[in-house]
Amino acid sequence: MSKYFDHTIYKFGTAKLVNKHGKYYLHIPVTYDVEESNISDICNVVGIDRGINFVVATYDSKHKS
Repeated sequence: MSKYFDHTIYKFGTAKLVNKHGKYYLHIPVTYDVEESNISDICNVVGIDRGINFVVATYDSKHKS
């Protein structure tokens, strides 16, 4: 993964091999520290629901889905 992520900046968790619908996926959690944002810099909030029936449903603070 060093080809894609600098190991001095990113922290890697424990990989998990997942079999879903006959295909295998390797999930690798990555942690990256970002600086704290100022609340006045935030202009839009988006919520994401990874549900069971739908792949992803989103809704934002401008009433768009």
